[in-house]
Formats: sequence, C-alpha cells, structure tokens
Amino acid sequence: MKKSFIILALAMLLGVAAHAQTPADSTATPPLVNDSIQAIYRQALDGDANAQTEVGLWYYNGVNVLQDYNQAVQWWLRAANQGNAAATGNLGICYANGNGVEVDSVRSTKLILRSLKQGNEGLRQYLTTQADSGNVFCSAIIAESMSRTRGGVTVYPDQAIPYLTTCAQAGSVENIDRLALCYYNKRNFSEAYRWFNIAAGQGDLNANYFAASMLLDGRGVAANPGRAADMLLVAARRGHANAMYLLGQCYLHGKGLTASPENALMWYRRAAGAGSPRASWEVARANVEGTLCPVDYDNAMLYFALAARQSSNRKFLKYVSDSIAGTDFAVYLRGRQLMMNDSLHEAFNEFKRLARNQSAEGKLWQGLAYLDTAYNKHSDTKAFKEVKTAAEAGFAPAQLQYARMLETATGTERDLVKAVENYTAAAEAGYGPAMCALAGLYYEGRGVEQDFEQAVRWYNKAYEIGMLSALAAHRLADCYANGLGGLEADPAKAQALQAVTDLSPAALIRAI
Repeated sequence: MKKSFIILALAMLLGVAAHAQTPADSTATPPLVNDSIQAIYRQALDGDANAQTEVGLWYYNGVNVLQDYNQAVQWWLRAANQGNAAATGNLGICYANGNGVEVDSVRSTKLILRSLKQGNEGLRQYLTTQADSGNVFCSAIIAESMSRTRGGVTVYPDQAIPYLTTCAQAGSVENIDRLALCYYNKRNFSEAYRWFNIAAGQGDLNANYFAASMLLDGRGVAANPGRAADMLLVAARRGHANAMYLLGQCYLHGKGLTASPENALMWYRRAAGAGSPRASWEVARANVEGTLCPVDYDNAMLYFALAARQSSNRKFLKYVSDSIAGTDFAVYLRGRQLMMNDSLHEAFNEFKRLARNQSAEGKLWQGLAYLDTAYNKHSDTKAFKEVKTAAEAGFAPAQLQYARMLETATGTERDLVKAVENYTAAAEAGYGPAMCALAGLYYEGRGVEQDFEQAVRWYNKAYEIGMLSALAAHRLADCYANGLGGLEADPAKAQALQAVTDLSPAALIRAI
C-alpha cells in the first residue's frame, strides 16, 4: 500500500474536516475573548512554539477566530520549524487532506513520521490503538515509525511484524516485502518464502529475487533450480542487479540452466553496470584468471576500480597481498607502478617479462612505454610496432590503442579505414573504453559519417556494463536532452548522466 493512500486515509480517521469554510481575512486580528486568549496570542507573536501551535488549532477548528486553514498552516509551520512535535504532526494532516496547502502525500508522510520521532506520544497512542484493532493505514505508519537503518538497509524489529502482517494481508506489496524480510532475518525461511512468493506474484522484483534465491538453495521451500532460473530471468531482464548477478551464477554452475560461461560473463557484466560490486569483482577476477574470458589485465583493473567505487578498495588490496605474488598479474601491476613513477626503463623490463607469458598484454605495454616521451628510448615507430603485434593477436585494449595511433598517424601513416576497423573490433569484443571511443567517432562524424543512432547504441552498451566514461556520459546526456539518435527527450536521464565520473584504476595501483 503506497504511503499516499496510508496518510490520506489516516487523515480521515483522525477526523479532519473534508472542506474548509470561507477563510478569514489573513491580516485581521483575531476577535479575542478574554485576557488568557490574548496572552496566548501575544506569546505566539513573540515566537513561543507551544502558543503558536495553540493558535494554529484555533484557526483550524474555528475556535475563538473564524476558521482559516491557511492561517492554521502558517502558525504550525512556525512552531514546526522550532521542533514542536504536535505542530509537525498537524501539518502532516493538513498536507494529507489538502487543508490550507496542496495535497502532498510524500510530505505528509514525512511530517507525521517526524512528529512521532520527535515524541508525539498522543499521536502514537492513537495510531497504535487503531492499528491494534486492525486498521491497515495506522498499522503501516506504526510499522514505518519502528524502522531503523542498518548498514544502509532499512530493517524492522520483531515488534513491527503484527503491523506489517495487517498491511500484507490487505495486499500492500510494499509491506509484504518488508514482512518477508523480517522473517528472513529471523531465519524463519518458510514464512519468508511464503510472503516473498506472494509479492513476487504481484510483480515485486526484489521479492522475485529473494524467492528465486531460496528456491535455488532449498531454504524454506523444496529446491527447484529450474523455476528459480525462470524467476531470475524475469527480474534480470527488468534491471534488478542482484538477480542479474545470481543469474550469472546459475549459468556459471549450470543450476537450472545449461552451463554457459559466455552467458555467465554477460550477466555479470550487466549486473556490474547495474551497481552490483560482487558482479564487478567477478568480472575483474575472470579477466585476471582467464576463467570466463581471455586474460586481460587492463579490463580487470577497470572492473576492480568499479567494484572499489561501489564498495571499497580493501578487497582489492587484500587480493593483491594474499593471492597474486609471483604471478603475471603482479608483474603487470609492478610495471604500471613503475610507469606512474616515471621509472620507464624498469617498467619496460617488467613488461618485457610479462610478454613472455602474456604476449599481447606485455607487447601493448612495451609499446606504451616507448610512446612515453620521458623514456630515454622513446620511439613512436617502435611503439607502433609493439602495439600492432598485440592488436593483430585480437587483444582488445591493444586494438583500441592501435586504432588511435592509426587515426593520429603516430609512428605510422594515417589510415582512417583501418582505424575504424580496429575501434569496431575492440568494441565488439566487449571492451568498454573501445565502445565509448567508437561511439565518439559516430557522435563527431570523425572518420565515419555522423550517426547519432550508432553513437547512442554504443554509448548505451558501455553504460550497460558500467564502463561509460565521463566524456561519453556527457555526450549521451546531450543525446537524451535533445532527443538525438532516435531517443525521446529525457531531461531527468540527461541530468543523471552528468554525474558519471571516470573510473580510476591508477588510484588502485598507487594504493598497493
């Protein structure tokens, strides 16, 4: 049950008048009855919050003055701004019922919950009494007032279960999900599954994910991997990050689906783009260890950086210290560190070592060392030769660098046709930076005919896997703002994209 309905019904339960009478002149002095009333009014004018709350009640109820909801709201606003709990709750009722203000159910909810948090025990007792008698709306408010945030997640105590149950039995999907989570946290998995399954049947993606995970493991229900996979597919296709991740696990281990490393990697990458740090970590490790894809340390570092952004860099630093000593990945990282410290000769020797086992990766970085003008053996020609060798081996990061050198005539003659071919090959291999670079060609009409539809297509592919650069995000935002490339103009999407920043693998390498 949405909070807007909860508060609107609550306002009616509390006896709020449905229609205001003709408002009094807002500038008129109230017709005072006696000195006590006059004293209260003077105290209100002097800023006393309790007196302001009382005067607001006069105007609201038409006692001592002509009824005027607008004046009631103004007095309660003054008192609420000083932290008066009663005034705050009264304002919540006004916003619920549209008395003196426009109806605003979201603000109403916040105000009533704030009033309860401030200690409005009279309101709490009334709501609790109504909730205990089975009133759905009051039950929802009381349950919500009990919620706490733990580790960024909203949790409900055991005492909230009866109130959540009342709401769940009335069909509130939002509260069915909350009730199921309460039982899940209490390890009462059979009840948790029962309620998750009900909410999933009503289209709740989070409940769909939890019910599927319980079906996979046989928690609270007989294991049924096939049905679990079907449910995960529904949620994953609608953008649920955890469902995408778990679907990747199903494809990886063949649980409920035919095992497919390619599909596992696809869903991990999409989950990473949707915000799952576990998925970002899995993609990064797969690129280091070559389990689901060819070894690619550059791509691995991008996903390690994405995982660090989504959670922290501690896991990466522990992985480096505990797991990779003596490996080619350690050689790669050491070479990158040396390059960042301008120890280019030592870096080149590390990449030369790397090339013995990971030929394409090592060749690329030997080329990048040659390309650095600070290197005493700097040579664009030698750089191009090394990068070309790595690119012709089908190594996507090298194909991207090779394309750039062909486009800019660095160490070779300019060849836009071959450059576009390599930008495209690297992008089609799933390398995010190449997707952004190829989209940039189409966005600018650089080396290709300008084509905003192709630009949007490749920008969105990079965005889907979490690899959209800040420049690419800015350009995609422009497409959404102006309806380019077949997009409907979407200012909100454009604004959200402006917040995208570049990933920083270098910061992780420096932190080692």
